[in-house]
Amino acid sequence: MQLGVAAQDFQVRNWYVENGLPDSTVTSPAQTPDGYLWVGTRKGLARFDGESFKRIETGGGNPLHDSSVWGC
Repeated sequence: MQLGVAAQDFQVRNWYVENGLPDSTVTSPAQTPDGYLWVGTRKGLARFDGESFKRIETGGGNPLHDSSVWGC
């Protein structure tokens, strides 16, 4: 019996507050069909486009009690 295994190469990168994350604790990552990675943290929401994070601001006042973003 012959067994073939295909290996995939994955690149692992770590991102931190210094890279633009609102907080280092990610509570809810999600990827949308257009390729963006949305990241909910204890201190807000950010969108990653493959190169950099953009913090999503709520505008004239933060309607979130403590800025936490959780999802399921």
